[in-house]
Amino acid sequence: MVTPLKTLMGFSVHLNVQLKFYNLPFIRDQSDLWKYFLINSLGILLANMIFLIDINRIGIRIRQIHWKKYRSRFLSSLLFLAIPLVASQLYTNIDSALVGTFAGTHQLAFYDQSQKIARVILAALTSTSTVIMPKMAALDGHSDQSRLNKMFRLSLDVTLVVSLIFALLMMVNTNNFIPFFFGSSFVPMRQNMYWVSLIVIFIAYGSVFSLQLALAKGLYRIYMIPYVVGALYSLFANTLFDTKYGAMGGTLVIVTTELIVCVLRIYMIRDYIDLGEILRSHYKMVLAFVITLFVFKIVNFDGFNLYLSFVLNSIGALLCFVIMTLIIHDKTMAHLLYLLKI
Repeated sequence: MVTPLKTLMGFSVHLNVQLKFYNLPFIRDQSDLWKYFLINSLGILLANMIFLIDINRIGIRIRQIHWKKYRSRFLSSLLFLAIPLVASQLYTNIDSALVGTFAGTHQLAFYDQSQKIARVILAALTSTSTVIMPKMAALDGHSDQSRLNKMFRLSLDVTLVVSLIFALLMMVNTNNFIPFFFGSSFVPMRQNMYWVSLIVIFIAYGSVFSLQLALAKGLYRIYMIPYVVGALYSLFANTLFDTKYGAMGGTLVIVTTELIVCVLRIYMIRDYIDLGEILRSHYKMVLAFVITLFVFKIVNFDGFNLYLSFVLNSIGALLCFVIMTLIIHDKTMAHLLYLLKI
């Protein structure tokens, strides 16, 4: 049955899409710090106002909601949803503060900037789960498990393919992209950006299990635990590695944290899906990804100018990845190519 909470959760996720303004003319120096906070606060306020207006479209009237009646019913569920949000902030924001404290601002710049591109890509990939989750909840409420499983598998297949491709393109172009985009002073950041690209795969793939399945089914405890474990591990590991290894230590921690969270998300949902069948169908694609990386470590187009190297490496890596999936008879890629009529 689709509960009012499940319906509201689909819309409440939109609250995470906050309006942010970067590098506007209003922010010029340190004295404009208050303007930065004001702009971000107004963005959050505007997002919430749009949310309140939007719920009228589905027939929900705030004045007609019996708050006292539903308060106890929703309180525990809302708590389970709030804990992951707080925990995730510990290893996505507090980690930067820890790197800056233990390794210094110079290393912090390498650590923080190396994640910028990956986070932008993730914002696009994980938005798919935000859109699909309410539909998955509706299918679960109507006990339409066949359609739910079909939609889940298609979403999982597409997410894995797209995340692997984006991570691959970032990793093969790291040497050229950093001096082109960030400047020569950030060249030491190459290894950071190379390895942090893996979080695109871990976060995007894991979010399908947590958002589109666990949260859609109302499995709040399963949804919460990976975040808490990831936060505790991140706090402990950063205190160990940041002082000794600086930005590279922080990068190692964030990558392993997201790997742990991803594995937990998959493992904890095992009773609700055929996990063995999914992993058997996806390991070949991951193998093709690893082989392509290995090939481009040996043979690449870095000898040309930055722009031409970027284009040639991207096209070559993409073709190599697709060909490798077909050579090792990966059914997922073949099926997606058929859907795209390629």
